[in-house]
Amino acid sequence: MKFILILCVFGLFASVKAVLTDEQRNQLRTIYSTCEEKTKVDKQQIKLSHEGKKTDDPKLNQYYYCVLTKFGVVDEESKLKFDVVGMDLPKEQKENLQKIVDKCKNEKGKDKYETAKLLFECYWKTTSIRTAVK
Repeated sequence: MKFILILCVFGLFASVKAVLTDEQRNQLRTIYSTCEEKTKVDKQQIKLSHEGKKTDDPKLNQYYYCVLTKFGVVDEESKLKFDVVGMDLPKEQKENLQKIVDKCKNEKGKDKYETAKLLFECYWKTTSIRTAVK
């Protein structure tokens, strides 16, 4: 599941529905809604961010931190914590993921929340591939 979540977070598949089971999509929805409730983030801020628009909302930063930590993609300090080399992925997907990791791994904000937001912003700048779990 962690492997699938990492791919969803960083958008390596054009259609998540083709990759995830209904149970996995439900787990993702649960994480998203749990983090929305926990951080009290304005859903409009999430939407704007997903459209690639920069926002300066501390709750949005906390939301991204919550999502990334629940996915297991970052540690408690928002440092990326997976190694692409060891992943069993097709070559093209491994190259795409490695490109994102290489570009974004050194993002550092003033705190772990801003770092999480910077990771998402870096992703948006690094790749045009987007996913949605509906």
